[in-house]
This record gives sequence, C-alpha cells and structure tokens, in this order.
Amino acid sequence: MNRLINWLKSIFASTPKAQQPMPTTPSKPIPSTGWQPEWATFIRSFFDLHLDTFEKASDITKLRADYFYLTRDARLDMFVAFIKAIVYFECGYNPKSYSVDVGSKDNRNTWSVGLMQMSVTDQANYGFDFGFSFEDLQQPIPNLRLALTIMKKQVEKRGKFLIAKGEPGLYWATISPGGKYDSSPTILKGLKALDLAKLDSIPNTDPMPWYKIANSEIGQTEANNPSRVVQYHSATDLDKSSRKASTPWCASFVCWCLYQAGYHNTNSAWARDYLGYGKALVKPEKGCILVFERNAPGGDSHVTFWTGEETATHLLCLGGNQDDMVKLKLYPKKDLLGARWPVR
Repeated sequence: MNRLINWLKSIFASTPKAQQPMPTTPSKPIPSTGWQPEWATFIRSFFDLHLDTFEKASDITKLRADYFYLTRDARLDMFVAFIKAIVYFECGYNPKSYSVDVGSKDNRNTWSVGLMQMSVTDQANYGFDFGFSFEDLQQPIPNLRLALTIMKKQVEKRGKFLIAKGEPGLYWATISPGGKYDSSPTILKGLKALDLAKLDSIPNTDPMPWYKIANSEIGQTEANNPSRVVQYHSATDLDKSSRKASTPWCASFVCWCLYQAGYHNTNSAWARDYLGYGKALVKPEKGCILVFERNAPGGDSHVTFWTGEETATHLLCLGGNQDDMVKLKLYPKKDLLGARWPVR
C-alpha cells in the first residue's frame, strides 16, 4: 500500500511525458485535491443543457439505481461527480498531462491530452469544428467541452455511457467495463454513495434559458470565428459598419443570448445600459446579469452572466469578449456596479 501511495504522489508532483490512465483504487474515495470549482460549473451547465439526451442512455440507472427519483439538481450533481471521477482516473486532475500511447510520436495532434485525454484529431474524427489546438486542449474548459460533446454523441449513437472493450464507440478506457484500465467499479461505488436529494415534486423547468444558450457558445473567439461575433452584434442597434469582431462585444453577446431565449434586451452594445434593464437584485443570483466597472470610475464597463460560483474576492462569470472569447472568468466583487434579472 505504501508503494501505491508513493506512486500516486509522484503522479501529482510532475507532468509526465507519457501517461497511461491511473489504476483503480477501490478502497479510497475520489480525492478533491487539485479539482477546480470552475470545472464543475462548466460540467453542470453542459449536462443541464443536454439533460434530455443524456437521460436516454440505457445504462443511466447503472450510474444511480434511483436516478429517476432524484431532483434535477441532484441529477446534475451526480453527473459532475461522474465526470470528476473520470478526470481523476484519466489524468489525476492535471490539465497539462498527455500521452502518446494511442497516437503518432511524430504528430502531437494525435496525442491524448488534458483533463479528459482528448486529441486535436478527435474533432475531425467525430465531425466537430471547434478549431482547438494542442495548447487549447491543455486548457480545462475547451478540453471538457470537446470531451462532453463526444460523450453526448456517444450516448446518441450507442445509447450508453459504459462501453466495453471491442464494442463500437469506445473512447475512455477508464469507463470500459472489463478493460485493463477499467475504473468503473470504483466510480459507480462513489456515485452510489453520494447523498443526493430525492424527488418530492415535479422538477421545476429551467428558469434560465439565456444562460444555457450562453454556455453553449463557450469557446467561440473573435479570432477563430469572427462571423459569430458579428451575429452577436446583430442583436443590437449598432450600425452595420460597426458590426465587426474588433468592436467590443460583451454587451452584444448578452443581447444575443437574451434575444435567442425570447427575452427583452437593451438592444445596446454599451454594457452600462444593462444597469437599467430588467429587475434589480439586492444580491446576485445564478444566471443573473452582472455589470462591472473597468479601468476607472465612469469609464469602461463589462457585462456578463454569473455562474453562481465565487471566491472571497471574485465572482466567476460566463460571458463574451472575456479575453476575446466566450469563456468563464473571475471578476472582482469590488468592481460590481449592479445585478439584474432578465424579463420577457
């Protein structure tokens, strides 16, 4: 046992040049050291957006026998724990890890990389056009976005999460029953032990369709997809000559998400205009619109959506034109100007 513990410590201490999936450790729970809350936020939002698809998996009650007796929030908590466990056994929560065991040593685009051990070539192989590079896939959110999109397609085509070795559609060896690197017994044991809220009424329908739409745009950048940014601007009163990817677009993104969800918006590309929009909130609520001051009082501003996650000093936000892309980013609480709730 001491040898195993020392080996695990060595895995976390450095980034291996080539890495196999981590071995199963049935006697120990999945640790949290190294796990980041923003990863859970993205996973939860992705499953929330596509829950109807994932719930069609024939083996969903293998994940939790009481799955359909859980509240919606509890189901999402279960999926976060499921992906967290896969990430642990794939890379030990190390976003920079990579393996060349299933790829070409001379072509790193074929290497398995990051949290879910994805490869650049997976995008074309599965019919997706995210445009993620090797370096992009070493970033947690793009890696998770590609992985969960592939998992969704897997469920759509194969009808299940756990695919045995030799079956069509197998991707992750860590959830391949009976395989050499199969960690599903440990993962399923952990899911069974979760203390999740049971259903006592019909789950509420999601009150934040605009947030789901915003989440589905994560990864869009003004460099890789400038035409998409122009579409965001089309939800505002900007004249056509100003509808460029180089024009600041945080407010345009918020306008576009609200418009797509059937909600009123400010029709303005000026972030501060959202201070007079909708319903004012005394305290931010998950999914609400936040306006932050930038640079100097009365100067620039930024508008975004709140994920519901925070630190002692910052709020984790989902928005557009955050480092020139749609992504999650922390913003200082001290710069918050106001919180608003959308209205139809």
